Amino acid sequence: MQQITIYKIFTWFLLPFAVLFGLFALIMFFAGLSNPAILLPVFIMAGFCLYSITSLIFLTKGLQKNEPCRASLKDWIKVNGYVSVSMALMMLFNSVSLIFSKQANIKILAEQLLANPAMKTQGLTPALVIQLLLGMAYSMLILSVVLLIHLTIGFRLLKRYDALFIKN
Repeated sequence: MQQITIYKIFTWFLLPFAVLFGLFALIMFFAGLSNPAILLPVFIMAGFCLYSITSLIFLTKGLQKNEPCRASLKDWIKVNGYVSVSMALMMLFNSVSLIFSKQANIKILAEQLLANPAMKTQGLTPALVIQLLLGMAYSMLILSVVLLIHLTIGFRLLKRYDALFIKN
């Protein structure tokens, strides 16, 4: 019962991020039409969005209302869950490497970002850029840990409540 409560809280925590990533994926998809290298991150972000939506359906319909769900819902959760695992691990490694990198390396990164002429007109200072980078890294760390825990609990719940999924 405690796992379902954690799963419920984390599901609602992940939904705003899924909406945000979905908007980014939609914008990046159109950019990816001219540059196909962008399409892999678009696919990963879309997988995270689909995982969040399908896990919400499983939570509300299957776990809370105890109604039968289609077997295809389980497949959608699993496939997009595996894609979300890759996204969570990438975010975890990137955030940890940024957080634990030397201050000099972060300062070099901030100066490289500020070398862009578009950034100079924004009035950003290197100290502010460093704060923004570290804030983003801590946010990514929290999101990736929550997502990994959610995925672990979600896969366990799929096994435990297998009887909720009916074949059509």
